[in-house]
Amino acid sequence: MTLSHKTIPAEEAKKLGISLREERKRRGLTITQIENEIGVNVGQISRFEAGKFKLPSKNLQEYGKFLQIPAPNFSPQGIQSLVARLVQIAQRSAGHRSALERIVEALESL
Repeated sequence: MTLSHKTIPAEEAKKLGISLREERKRRGLTITQIENEIGVNVGQISRFEAGKFKLPSKNLQEYGKFLQIPAPNFSPQGIQSLVARLVQIAQRSAGHRSALERIVEALESL
């Protein structure tokens, strides 16, 4: 899990926190067990899982690495790359554009 040192959008932090919590629970681990394994304070782990962080930290990276949770690329280059891919898909055909518009609408409604 590699994160840039850019501010993480709140909705992305929340999604990452949910993924961390779900994976920890899936493995049957408690926050205290995680603390003992990686040395990150339970309070900080709890904040990570609640999505209450704005900047990536070494501790967040350690937690994600331990659970093998890949972090999305929050860098401006990563976002630009995603936008470029979406533009390419939308330009393939009217059907692709229509499908992409429905996907975006569905994401916006979350």
